[in-house]
Amino acid sequence: MRLRNVIAARRNLKEWFLEILKEKKAPFEIALGFAIGIMIGVLPSPGLNIAIALGAVALFKINKVATLAAIALTSNPLATPLIFLSSFKIGVWITRATNINIKAISIETWTSYFKILVIGNAVLTVAAGIISFTLVYFIFRRIEFKRLQKELIMEALEDTEEMELEEAMKRN
Repeated sequence: MRLRNVIAARRNLKEWFLEILKEKKAPFEIALGFAIGIMIGVLPSPGLNIAIALGAVALFKINKVATLAAIALTSNPLATPLIFLSSFKIGVWITRATNINIKAISIETWTSYFKILVIGNAVLTVAAGIISFTLVYFIFRRIEFKRLQKELIMEALEDTEEMELEEAMKRN
């Protein structure tokens, strides 16, 4: 059952990737949409991520498919625990918190742990956004370059064929 879900998710990501390519948007637009989607997906707001993402798409006019693809990568049962754990560990590192005892149940303890989580998550969110923007931008810039290169070659071939045809007609 799990393997089937992984295969389905991989197929969906491939379909989203192809959909993004069909839209022929600028690499900057795609990367911005993806980065915002990653950042929203990393936020500790389970269940609200898609609503927040759709609001961001409407408000900022970013690439919807790239944003939702990024949400799918980050808002799933496999990624969420890793995001929360990473956020907490980053928060502990930044705040230099010591004597962490998850079993200690008190409002004060849990409030301080929540603050640590939020601090770590803020850093993780910004870092994930910057890294994902950079990677996606350069990937799609390269794809765009290859697409333009191919179009130029095709135009040159068409021009050459037209010139040869004109020359052949002049000879006859």
